[in-house]
Amino acid sequence: LNQIIFTLNDTRNDFNRKNINVNTPVINDQKKLEKILVQNNSIKVVCWMYPSIIWYEKFHAKNKLGHSIYWNIRHSNFGTFEIYKKIALFGFGVWSRLKRRNIIYCSEKSKYIHEKYFFYKKNAHIIINRLAKSIPKKIEKIENKDFILFVGRFHKQKGPKHLKYIVEKLLSDFTQLEFIILGSGWDVNYFNSKIRNRIQILSSVKNVFEYYQSSKLLLYTSQFGEGYPNVIAEAMAVGCSIVGYDSGDYQKMIINYDLAKIVFSKEEFIKKSKEILLSSITIKQRNETALEVKKKLDFNITVNEYFSLLS
Repeated sequence: LNQIIFTLNDTRNDFNRKNINVNTPVINDQKKLEKILVQNNSIKVVCWMYPSIIWYEKFHAKNKLGHSIYWNIRHSNFGTFEIYKKIALFGFGVWSRLKRRNIIYCSEKSKYIHEKYFFYKKNAHIIINRLAKSIPKKIEKIENKDFILFVGRFHKQKGPKHLKYIVEKLLSDFTQLEFIILGSGWDVNYFNSKIRNRIQILSSVKNVFEYYQSSKLLLYTSQFGEGYPNVIAEAMAVGCSIVGYDSGDYQKMIINYDLAKIVFSKEEFIKKSKEILLSSITIKQRNETALEVKKKLDFNITVNEYFSLLS
């Protein structure tokens, strides 16, 4: 397939930019894109998330174009008090029915939630992300210490209050345990002063798989908004133990993955975390589990599903 990537914002400094094929043009010149769209009525347009959907639908309505249109939905549910976003979602849903849009969801949870908001069902497809990042052939062990891990930015969607409560309890009960955060927006002062000297915050790292593989446990505290959580796929691919809430497709992803637990309260989260921290999971067990998972998470499967749908 020949393709052009158009972005609403300049992406020259985006970390994913280097992964784009040199033969695939990337533009963010709106006038240039409009000219391409008007001159090529047979183009298949994939709108990636809501801002691009809004932009294209306005342009399409104004110019009466005949493109095949696909909405690519990456969200699932919203927070309890995000009322305006939920109202807007109904608007998207009605429009998708009126126009009979093709819709590609990144997860089963995303499809389920959006169809509750009246989204068109007939042309709906699910193509999950799987593992988009390449795993290095050799993964070095992080410095010789026991630590639990959280990967994600500071945002209410990620459950920071729950994370604070859980981490403070675990580090209080396991005095040799440390906590590492990989993500932006965090401040060590958010946590109790008694454990701050055992918390390390790194906004970004190049060797994320080394942290997954070296950690005793990954904490997944998101409670809403997740579709297909990439952090879970990454952790599973190297045999990392996980405890998490039922958010996004987490429950479906960890079926047959023995090293993960699903919980429904802070108390249960702490209990299951302690069970894992006190268990004796071997390196061999982690590697064997990861080997099976990697086959299912092969990103080529995702690419081929997109090719099949758009060809």
